[in-house]
Amino acid sequence: MLRRLFVPAFLLALLCWWCLRHHAPRIESSLAAAAQQRLAEAGFPDLTATVDGRDLTLDGQVDSPRASSIAEQTVGEIHGLRTVTNLLAVTPGPAIPAAAGAAYLELGSDDSDTIRLGGQVGDEESRRGLVSAAGEAFGAERIRDELELRPGAPAWDSFRAWLASYDSPPFEGVQWRFEEGILRLRGRVFDQGARQRLTAVAAASLPAGIELVDELEIIPPTSAADLQRSLDQTVQLQNVEFESGSARLTAVGRATLDGIAEALAKLPALEVEIAGHTDSQGDPAFNLQLSRDRAAATRVYLTDRGITADRMTAVGYGQTRPIADNATAEGRRRNRRIEFQVRED
Repeated sequence: MLRRLFVPAFLLALLCWWCLRHHAPRIESSLAAAAQQRLAEAGFPDLTATVDGRDLTLDGQVDSPRASSIAEQTVGEIHGLRTVTNLLAVTPGPAIPAAAGAAYLELGSDDSDTIRLGGQVGDEESRRGLVSAAGEAFGAERIRDELELRPGAPAWDSFRAWLASYDSPPFEGVQWRFEEGILRLRGRVFDQGARQRLTAVAAASLPAGIELVDELEIIPPTSAADLQRSLDQTVQLQNVEFESGSARLTAVGRATLDGIAEALAKLPALEVEIAGHTDSQGDPAFNLQLSRDRAAATRVYLTDRGITADRMTAVGYGQTRPIADNATAEGRRRNRRIEFQVRED
């Protein structure tokens, strides 16, 4: 009897294996062909889309961060894909020089607590409006007003439109400089990955008619303070994301941790604390354990990416250390986070 049952079961398993082996390449080929067709239709015929299972990798060169973002969105809309990894290299065209004496508006951060708003505005009403808009976006207590009055300067409607759609505060050491029809990104980042992520985020939020000019400088971290800023930059662009109510990393969360691993590998002698935090929804005891589990999952992922486990300590604080108001959906989103703290001792 058992023998009669075993033979059909074995044949069924063999059939399933054969189907997977012979149909998976067809699915990959179909997804890759669909991606190449969409890229060609969008004006990117020279880019390459490679599919492994249901994960697509995008390779090639584009001339701007905005083009990189558009290409990624183009293939990301294909039904059946699970993830898209953007490995496009941005090769900017000729630099656009700033016009001598032209009015500008600049937003920058010299430290983690203060955001500097500088440049020229045409009148006092415009100045108050810009300061108010920046305060609404990033917190009024953080804005340092360094605006100058210059009759005839623009009203900077494009800047206000950008503030309305850009929800990530400026990085320490990076400046957003608006000129007529141009947004220049200036300052220091610590690796090419951070540069690409920052320019992609900036390009995605630009108002129509504004060109992004990348003038960022890459300077690798050489100290604990540099490494801390590098880690902060990475999670500020995209938090370590998990599936709701669990410690299972999403594709976005894994991509963020790939950037964290790249930064940690540059200074292997430094140790880091991985801290998990939650919002205040639900049972505090559950949230505490969830924060611990997420910190531990983060440590395991980074270990798998080559970071020595002894360098990392995973802790969870639950809902006890909020950085935003848990009464709002945006505040709760910000409170659900993983933080990295470099230890210098």
